[in-house]
Amino acid sequence: DFVSRTVNFGINKRLVESLILSGSFDEFGINRKTLMQVSGDYIDRVVQSNKKKNEMQLSFFGTFFDEDEGLAIDYPKLTEYSSKEKLSLEKSVLGIYLSGHPLADYASMFNNFSFNTDALSFYDEDEDSVRTYNEVKEGQQVVMGGIITDFKKIITKSGSTMAIVKLEDIYGEIEMVVFPKIFDKVRDFLVVEEIVKVSGKIQIKDGIPQIMCEDVAKLEITTEQEGYKEDQEYLGLILNGKTDDEIDQILDILNCYPGEIPCIVAIDGKKFKAKTPIRKCDGLTVELERYLEKDEIVFFKKIKQN
Repeated sequence: DFVSRTVNFGINKRLVESLILSGSFDEFGINRKTLMQVSGDYIDRVVQSNKKKNEMQLSFFGTFFDEDEGLAIDYPKLTEYSSKEKLSLEKSVLGIYLSGHPLADYASMFNNFSFNTDALSFYDEDEDSVRTYNEVKEGQQVVMGGIITDFKKIITKSGSTMAIVKLEDIYGEIEMVVFPKIFDKVRDFLVVEEIVKVSGKIQIKDGIPQIMCEDVAKLEITTEQEGYKEDQEYLGLILNGKTDDEIDQILDILNCYPGEIPCIVAIDGKKFKAKTPIRKCDGLTVELERYLEKDEIVFFKKIKQN
């Protein structure tokens, strides 16, 4: 319906793919990978269909071409992108992570580091908009964990290579400068989307804090942390006393929010697993609260033992 209504107004494959990867069609219950698989061919079919109608061509049976003829979609059964892939693709089209953050599963690993970008939120600003940071000081030694989101090599006048790296954690991002001597040691770890541990000193340049890199290492995940990462979140719904019609309405709502969180439904002492995993968002909760009390909608985690 969307493609048929918009293709004559300049909609193209690239724009449709961007809408798919940003999550714009998630509510229709078909995962992004499947939509990416069918979208290009389907747009071509709609264009050809419209071309035939515009040329007023007669069909074999002597009637004008039916706009719905041959335009049904046979959706293949494809497994959705992994959470990491989905977030990476979101950022590629939006410039931001929208439905989550690739570091969310590793948040507990960063607790022992001495610095995160939340510290950049605390500052005083004078009348000339010059900031004085309360928790960040020139020359401060820091250790930080994060994901590399951008990486640019620079050739110095002497012919050496240095780099400017954007490092992001769950609070925000900071720029890291890697001078030639350090670059030669850590270049293998300077890869976009690599999760790393960095150490260095803070330099505040033109009012903006940077990390002067001293070391970079791939962030190793211990067995304990791997177990944390694999904790599975679930949505639990208690539907005691609901009519068949109310249950159908609730299940329809779940189908509109496909994701990776399994949903367990409890009805009069019996438990069932909903067919479609869901994504956690305010829209889902608001719709469910039309039929359920807040204490009948429970998100919980089942800890995987290592």
